[in-house]
Amino acid sequence: MQEEKNEEAIIHLAKSAIFDIQTSTKENLSMLRLAELMFEEDNVGMLQYL
Repeated sequence: MQEEKNEEAIIHLAKSAIFDIQTSTKENLSMLRLAELMFEEDNVGMLQYL
């Protein structure tokens, strides 16, 4: 159950981070939280594709 929530959070945070980059948003909390979740799940290598 927790793994499904983390996967869903990763998807939403990735979309938010992409939108922040596209709109030149100075706030980057979504990207920071995305990196934390990816690190916790040992998926750091996947970050290069975002």
